[in-house]
Amino acid sequence: MRFRLFVVCTCLGMLLGSCGLFGDKKEDEQQKPEKVEPKTSSAWDAKIGPTGAEAHADRIGAASIDTLAMGGPASSPKIADYLADPSPKVRTKAIKTLAGFGKEAEPGLPKIFEILRNVEPDIRAAAAEALARIGHEAAVKHLERACGDKHPRVKIWAHAGLGHLGKDCQEHYEKVADLLAAGGSPIPAQAAEALGFMDCATREGFETLVGHLGSSDEDVVVAAARALGYIGPKAAGAVPRLMKMLEGKSWRKRQAGLLALAKMGAKAAPAVGQLIEMLSDPAPRFRELAAHTLGSIGPLAKSAVDALKKLTIDQEATVQAAAKRALARILAE
Repeated sequence: MRFRLFVVCTCLGMLLGSCGLFGDKKEDEQQKPEKVEPKTSSAWDAKIGPTGAEAHADRIGAASIDTLAMGGPASSPKIADYLADPSPKVRTKAIKTLAGFGKEAEPGLPKIFEILRNVEPDIRAAAAEALARIGHEAAVKHLERACGDKHPRVKIWAHAGLGHLGKDCQEHYEKVADLLAAGGSPIPAQAAEALGFMDCATREGFETLVGHLGSSDEDVVVAAARALGYIGPKAAGAVPRLMKMLEGKSWRKRQAGLLALAKMGAKAAPAVGQLIEMLSDPAPRFRELAAHTLGSIGPLAKSAVDALKKLTIDQEATVQAAAKRALARILAE
């Protein structure tokens, strides 16, 4: 009986001790694991993570713009609000949507003029680009003022907008060509796109771009090549410099050179021999681009026919397709 009572008391003591009624409280607190606050506020957040949350927000913003766009140009003021969105992707979506309305986006102009005075340079740049692409005369004085902005991206689209509206396009083209050399991503890329949008290349602007192909800044070189590609056959004088880009080790420069040459059409014929050599490049991407460029040259690239036929059984389907398209264009007479 005493033994049973001892066992019961022992068990009871152990149970009470585990509940924290006995023992050293400080020791218990030290042994007690720290409570870790959850990093997310919901199961959905935990599933998509930080990066996913940003992507989800981008999708919501884009979907909202699509919904508003169903209302036509009258919805321009509400769509213009998204030019001040913190997400670059949402801002780009808003720009494209407003550009699609063209001059009919006039109801949204007052809102865009207001955003053009935002303290954030990227948001001002989005507003300037929207005005450039809308192409409404009412934006002229606002774009002229934006040409004096301290931020290069704002200046780029202000000049592009004025050039697109026919306000001394050649002068504004040269201004943007100079800004392209400013460097610092994404300025060169933005300038190249703006130059293509303006579509009024001058001899001075052309020479400036060719000069930038020798820059030590890879971003500037790639952007200059892209801008020359926008000019197309009129920039045939740049072909030798673009061919030189194909010899380097930088894959970005090689790719930019190929894409620019492809835009030159038959004027890129001097590069045929070099392009044939690139058809055996170990990288599928360059075999595909070389085939594409040869196809853009057309009948003047007949010496590449045999090499292209071999590529029609390349291990990469995209290379096969590019070779077949190139042969069709070269042999079409």
